[in-house]
Amino acid sequence: MVRPISDFEPRERIALVPHTTRRFSCRSALAISPDNDTLAFIADLGAGTFSAWTLPLTKVGKPSPALGVDGAALRSLCWSTRGDLIGAADRGGTELHQLYVARGDERVEKLSWSDGERVQRLLSWNATSPDGSRVAFSSNARLATDMDIVVEDVEAAAERALVADQAWYVAGGWSPDGRSLLVMRVQANTDQDLFVVDVDSGAMRHLTPHRPDDGGDVSNVPAGWLADGRPLGITDHGREHLYLAAYDATTGAREIIDAPDWDVELAASSADGRAQIWSVNADGHSTLRWRRGGARGGERRLDGVCEDLI
Repeated sequence: MVRPISDFEPRERIALVPHTTRRFSCRSALAISPDNDTLAFIADLGAGTFSAWTLPLTKVGKPSPALGVDGAALRSLCWSTRGDLIGAADRGGTELHQLYVARGDERVEKLSWSDGERVQRLLSWNATSPDGSRVAFSSNARLATDMDIVVEDVEAAAERALVADQAWYVAGGWSPDGRSLLVMRVQANTDQDLFVVDVDSGAMRHLTPHRPDDGGDVSNVPAGWLADGRPLGITDHGREHLYLAAYDATTGAREIIDAPDWDVELAASSADGRAQIWSVNADGHSTLRWRRGGARGGERRLDGVCEDLI
């Protein structure tokens, strides 16, 4: 059963995540449960701060509290296949996020945190591994000016640095087999690179090297993986507009998935890589397009939903 949008709380109460934050931090205030029956969302429903709530997707229901942190505001969510709802929270808008987890049995525990809240952490919407045992996120615990990629055991709360360098890195999703991680290195708002990182060894393969004839900055933003083991990204390499492309994980060879005459603004792929959805900004209005199993599905103009812009 498809639920009408009127069943949900007014959108003004749901935490807003700026477009550039979603693109370059891969952050989301929404998460869907592993069984696809429940939506988790960050909102202030009268408590005076943002916390996580859930709503059923297959029937009419009211919001239920899912994850809240005393004195802190939730900023992003990720739901693992094991049922753990992971959230990043800060105090006073400092963006010094601590990670917390709401277990399947409703226990809320600290996952990655530090005394004095001196560390910034970025939690992506697809941060957990396919088996739900690990979570990958950005952290500047090593050096305040750098964002490393850290992998943490969700059960044991033991973490290790996977990528540590003098740069800003963002986790862009796990491969369907759980062996690799897609990582974005951010040089500027219009200049990024994508890497495939072996989760066990830390070996990195550069997918998007820049050449002098590329004309300077090139956008490369992660969008998940395909089921065949190819990472997915949004890029403007060789074109005027941003488009959706798949990359060979070994050679970096690029295949265009969708290259409209407008920018592809955001894109996401399911954890198993079988389904993808993306939005095209056509003259300031978003149109959703999707595909499943490699076959193009359709598209839908928002026509007033979300104020016409994803």
